[in-house]
Amino acid sequence: MQSNKISKLAKKLIEKHKINSVEKLISANIKMSDIQWIVIEIYKNMSRRITPPMLIKQYNRNRFLKSSSVTPQQFVNLELDIYKLLPKNYIPIELSPVMPIGSNAVVANINQGNVLSTVRNIEVTADTTMALTLEAASQILANKKIEKICLCANQRCLRLQESSDNYGFTPHFKIFAMCSTWIKNNKNNNLVYYELKKQLNFYLKLLKHCKNKGYKINKITVELSDTNFIEELIRVNDLDREIIYKNTNNDSFKIFDLIDKNTKQKISSINKNNELILKKMNLKNVIKNLKNLENNILNKLKKDYPEINFVIDMGRIEGIFYYNGPCFKVYNEKNGEITPLADGGVSNWLSTLLSDNKRQIFTSGFGTELLLKKLSNL
Repeated sequence: MQSNKISKLAKKLIEKHKINSVEKLISANIKMSDIQWIVIEIYKNMSRRITPPMLIKQYNRNRFLKSSSVTPQQFVNLELDIYKLLPKNYIPIELSPVMPIGSNAVVANINQGNVLSTVRNIEVTADTTMALTLEAASQILANKKIEKICLCANQRCLRLQESSDNYGFTPHFKIFAMCSTWIKNNKNNNLVYYELKKQLNFYLKLLKHCKNKGYKINKITVELSDTNFIEELIRVNDLDREIIYKNTNNDSFKIFDLIDKNTKQKISSINKNNELILKKMNLKNVIKNLKNLENNILNKLKKDYPEINFVIDMGRIEGIFYYNGPCFKVYNEKNGEITPLADGGVSNWLSTLLSDNKRQIFTSGFGTELLLKKLSNL
C-alpha cells in the first residue's frame, strides 16, 4: 500500500519535470513541496522496519546523538552570570531550534552539507548569530522605523562537519550569541568600532568574573582583525583565492608566508616600522583600517584589562566568507593548549536579507559549553 503511494507520487514528479536520469533529478528546479511528500512516505516506510534494539544501537553509535558532558546546573549558573553582566539594552530571547532551509548557505556562504536539512523546508540551527540576524530582519520588516535592535540568546547548535578534537569541539554545543543593528550614514562610520568594543568588553568582563569564581582561565588573548585589509592583501599580491579558502580552518597556514615569510602576521601595534613594511607591500590604502582598530579598541581596552594580551592579526583568513570589516577572536592558552572562546564581526547578512545596504549588523558568539567543558572546575 505504502509503496504504491510512493510510486504514484514519484511518477507524478517524473512526468512533471521530465526526469530521465539522476543528474536531471538533482539539477531540476523542483519545489520542495513536490518532493517532500515522497521523502516523508519513504521515512514512514523505513520507521516501520525499525525495532527497539535497532534504536538503542543507533543511539550508541551516532555521534550526533550523544548527550552533553556539561550538567544543566552548570549551564544555569553560567547563564545567570551572563544575564547579570549583560549590557542593559540587550534583550534575551528564546530562539526556535530550526531556521528556513538555506539560511546559512544563501546569506553566509556556509556549505549546506554542514547543516542538518529536513524535508520540511527547514534546517537545524548551526549558527545562533544567523538566527538572531533573521529575527532582527523580521522585526525591522514589521516596523521599518526601527534603527537599533540588540538581541542575545543561548542556544544549542548542530553542525555536521567533522569536529576537531584539538579544541574539544562536539557536533552539538551551546553557544551564547549577540547582535546589534544600526542604520549607516556619513556621521556614524565609526559606530562599528563602538559595537565591537561593547560586545568584546562584555565577554572580557564575563571571563574576568569566571576567573574570580575559580575557572581555570590562564592567559587570555584578544586578536583584532579587519577582513577588508585581508581582501586588499589578496588583491595587490594577486594571491590564489582557492588556496586561501581551502586553508581558512588550517591553523598552520599563514597568508604572509605567500608574500614574505619575514613579515610578522600578528603585531602589538601599528608603529612606524610596521607601517613602513605595509607601505612597501602596497597596503598603504588600508593601513587606516588597522589603525582604527588600534585607536578605537586596542588602546582603550588595554587600560581596562592590563592582564590580557591584545594583538592585531593582519593575516586572519578565518571568517573572510562572512565578515566584511572589523572582527575579533578571543581564546585562552595554557601549557600550549588553545581554547577558542569568542568570535565576532560585522557582516552584510542584514543588508542582504533586507536588500538595504544601510542596514548594518555586528554579531558575535561565545562558547558557553566549551568554557564549561574545558575551563570550569565547578
